[in-house]
Amino acid sequence: MSRWALIIRFLLFCLFFTVGAGAITLSILIDPEMTTFFQNRQILGEIERENQRIQDLTEKYQAQIDLIQNNPDILRRLERVTFGKTHHTEEDPSASLTADNKALLEAAQSVMDDLKEKPAEPQMPQWFQRCRQSNTRTALFAAGSGLVLLTFLFYGSPSKSIIQDKKYPYNLSS
Repeated sequence: MSRWALIIRFLLFCLFFTVGAGAITLSILIDPEMTTFFQNRQILGEIERENQRIQDLTEKYQAQIDLIQNNPDILRRLERVTFGKTHHTEEDPSASLTADNKALLEAAQSVMDDLKEKPAEPQMPQWFQRCRQSNTRTALFAAGSGLVLLTFLFYGSPSKSIIQDKKYPYNLSS
């Protein structure tokens, strides 16, 4: 066998063996380890979204606190909107500001809607859900095992006659 034929044979052996061993490994590791991995990724995504939502709310509340510190009349209007107080005094300068009251009520409602909404959870990939099924895992294991066995059968070490031909180029048996 020529040197190029041995190199091609070796490369095909490596390719098919790697694919077969990968299929066997995937079928074994898919249930406990990879399932946990994808579940942890989902939980991490939920935690990151919750942290972002908390950070956004903190920024909104800080902006409201800064606004209240700059203009104390807004605190009285927020008190009316938040607690539903309808008692107005004659000396209350903000009693006639109905447009501002509506804007504050809409802002409070949007903050409450942000608190209530929950983003949809990302699903596991479709290929992973198919591979988790027991019959698919069994087929994947069997296919990988078959590929490894066929790889060793066809691309394993060369037969003894090829090795003997290389050692003794002259046939002494004739």
